[in-house]
Formats: sequence, structure tokens, C-alpha cells
Amino acid sequence: MNKLLTPKNLLIASGITSMTLGTLFYIVPSMIAKDTFPKELLTNEGLRIAELMQEALGTFLIAMGILLFSLRNIDKKSARKAITGVSFASTAIFIGGILLSVVLLAQD
Repeated sequence: MNKLLTPKNLLIASGITSMTLGTLFYIVPSMIAKDTFPKELLTNEGLRIAELMQEALGTFLIAMGILLFSLRNIDKKSARKAITGVSFASTAIFIGGILLSVVLLAQD
């Protein structure tokens, strides 16, 4: 097995990446919202709602990053279970985001 792809290194890398991405969602929520949502929906109120959604997602990502980073010193078997669980949860969130995008685009 490659020495770089140990469960500990994966937990550290994904934790730091998640915290960084979550922080970006807080720093530039309007820029992300403008690139994510259709222009017709981005009135003043629509933009504020989109920013709030980005900030909520940022909170989730920061929390997930802290959790992953704090799990870096557990045993290998537990680390593999944690990585598997986070992978399934991330996949569910990703599929939910795609479905939400499809619904929003279908309304056009």
C-alpha cells in the first residue's frame, strides 16, 4: 500500500480541504451564489437566500473538517470506517445538490 494513502493522511487531507472550502463559502458567498443559481432567481431577496444557503453549507463543511481532522489519531480499522461513512454522506449530499439543480433548471 502506498505510504501517502494511509487512513491518517486521508483524514488529515480531507479535514483540511473541507475546512478550507467551508471557509471560502463564508468569505465569498455572493460570488459562489451568483455562479451557482440562475440569474432570474437572484433578485435582492433571492441573492440573500442563496448566500444563507452557502453559509449553511460552509458551516457543515467546517464542522465535517474539524471532525475528520480530530479523527486522525484513531486506529486504522476505525479510520477506514470513518472514511467510508463520510464518503457515503458526501455522495448523498452531492446527489441532493444535483437533484436540486435539476429541479431549479426545470422551472425555467
